[in-house]
Amino acid sequence: MRILAREWALWALLMAAVPGAQADIMAAEQLVREVQATLLTQVQQGGAALQEDPAGLRALVREIVVPHVDTQAMSRLVLGRHWKQADAEQRVEFTEQFSTLLIRTYARSLLSQGQYKVNFLPSLPGNREGSAVIRTELVAVADGEKLDIFFRMREGAQGWRVIDIIVKGISLIITYREDFRTQVRDGGLTRLTEKLRSRNARAQAVSE
Repeated sequence: MRILAREWALWALLMAAVPGAQADIMAAEQLVREVQATLLTQVQQGGAALQEDPAGLRALVREIVVPHVDTQAMSRLVLGRHWKQADAEQRVEFTEQFSTLLIRTYARSLLSQGQYKVNFLPSLPGNREGSAVIRTELVAVADGEKLDIFFRMREGAQGWRVIDIIVKGISLIITYREDFRTQVRDGGLTRLTEKLRSRNARAQAVSE
């Protein structure tokens, strides 16, 4: 952990001397601020009605958040070598179902975020050019308990987009990768995609 902390400190020191790089990172942070503010405003305006309308909440997430998430890159990172072995159709189908899973998960978490306030911590450069880590913490209004949520972002042709979310030091990508690796090994990628499709369909049926 000490080595990792020193590496982050070194990166921050080096990038602080490069105004252009710092400006790019601030652009990534500003995007996260704007998306989060827009989404939480919509959720607050929806009030209790959204509590009874999971499909409506998921639609908000898909409209406001998903354009700024690189779901294909996340799918590729999650599958690792299995992505390279998959054909184009398998990649499209997996990305669609994995994206739906992420939307459902994030939509559920939104219902409790009204009980928190969000603080932005200093953003940091990522481990490669054109990447950044946007650091936030959720602070519980009731007791002040803090929850760190970091967004790994990468800049590409479509601007800055999220490629991973780290909650309390745990990477979403790594968590799903370990789970999916076992499932692909045991039943293949097509079988995993079918399980995700079935799970997504059941969740949608329950909420309708």
